[in-house]
Amino acid sequence: MEECSRGFSIDGTLHPWGTAFEEPNERPCGSAYGFETIYVELFAADSGRPVTTAAYELANVTAPKAVFARLVKQLGQPAEIDRAGEEHGAGSPDTVVLHARWPRGNHEISLSLYGAPRASSFGDGIGKLYLTWSDTASAAAPFVDEWRQASEAVARAAAAPEGEPAVFAVAWAIFDEDWPQPDADARALGTPSLLETPKIVADRLGDRSFALWRGGGAWHLSHGRGTVVLGGEPVQLIDVAPARGGGFSSIEVGPWTVRDSYRSAAMQAAAGALAQVPGLVLERHEGNDA
Repeated sequence: MEECSRGFSIDGTLHPWGTAFEEPNERPCGSAYGFETIYVELFAADSGRPVTTAAYELANVTAPKAVFARLVKQLGQPAEIDRAGEEHGAGSPDTVVLHARWPRGNHEISLSLYGAPRASSFGDGIGKLYLTWSDTASAAAPFVDEWRQASEAVARAAAAPEGEPAVFAVAWAIFDEDWPQPDADARALGTPSLLETPKIVADRLGDRSFALWRGGGAWHLSHGRGTVVLGGEPVQLIDVAPARGGGFSSIEVGPWTVRDSYRSAAMQAAAGALAQVPGLVLERHEGNDA
């Protein structure tokens, strides 16, 4: 499995790390790394981004224990192994009875085995063999400059605001202050529209407030951990009424989101302000918190 450091294989064809597919999804795959498989599922952080994980569904032709034994022979003992599902999951296709992982430099190999064969549109599988490209910096490298330039443009817009920002205080924390903020690589790779909030704006916001503001000829939504430029993705206004759960209201623009209690004064005021932004597409959704 030495080629795993260079890329992922589909039916013997090596695709170098950094390869992007138009639509990462499931596709037939009859073999991978000496194992019979039925399909591979490709994962990428965002549309147009490189594949970072290939998950191979193992064909129901080999005993699961034999698959694990072969990997141990090739890779040595795993760095982590979890057998928590073995006691109660045997006989269930919906339970993972063994999970193991082998970190390997710029990539990682891992294995999940089911309690019984699991049906799919491609056939029955006994588990998944995962190959993950863990070198986030290399995966993000082609996109970081563009993300930084977009964040710098937002900072310039904030330095010359067009009017006073509208600040809305909510009761629920928007983010946990103890959580580390994603770095530029992670954002450029997975959430490119979530830009850095300019310090001049962030200084006015805590973990329970957000702002609608205009600068550089564009409207923006900001909280302390991220900013989106409005006018691209629709703004989702979501009201989920209390039922079994307590309900909530949220405003979402791609990866940017703020949530508060159901139809709180702050969320209603923000929705009203957004409705006044010329040309902005608002999509309203309602439901019950079942």
